Amino acid sequence: MINNSLGQTFCGVLGYDALEAMIKMEANESQPARRDFVRTAFAAIEGWLWLYRQNIQEMVASIRGLTPLERSAFEEKSFGINETGQLKEQERFVPLTAMFRFVVKLAEKEFGERLIDFSSADWQNFNHAIRIRNRITHPKTIEDLNLSKQDIELVRGALLWAFANVVTGSEQAQLALTNHIGSMREVLDSLATGNAETMALYKAVLNSDS
Repeated sequence: MINNSLGQTFCGVLGYDALEAMIKMEANESQPARRDFVRTAFAAIEGWLWLYRQNIQEMVASIRGLTPLERSAFEEKSFGINETGQLKEQERFVPLTAMFRFVVKLAEKEFGERLIDFSSADWQNFNHAIRIRNRITHPKTIEDLNLSKQDIELVRGALLWAFANVVTGSEQAQLALTNHIGSMREVLDSLATGNAETMALYKAVLNSDS
């Protein structure tokens, strides 16, 4: 039974679209149905990874603040100086895999634990699935449009792998943010009650920033 409220969420709509495309494909093993599944699956993958990216960005910004380089990376912008000496901002496209690795490594740094093994077969299969999507999105020959059962299994595996990692990573980001807020609450309570040790530490931090 489909949860109607979940079906109206961003992740839910993407997931159910991919599920519906997969069901249609299994009922009609045609090449158009297979291509529809691959396109819909990657719409879900890219949407889920975008949400994960936003969760990690907000978590890091809330806990310690983003560095200028990290902020530029998330905004996908670069800066240069033109021949007239003026600073120029440029949009910079970051490939899906590169941005995903950046977000995961940033999360791993904050969590203090490894989230994804980028030398694993799962990661290699994910990259292979992307090449399959790119092949049918930018075809050069009729052969580029043909998808084998192995191609479909790779894309199905990539879909499930991406979803599992987004869920796990987002849960950890939420936990880290909750713990941070809890620590802030403890400090606020100590300051409110005039705890001598906390007051001394608070003054030391203020003096170091001045």
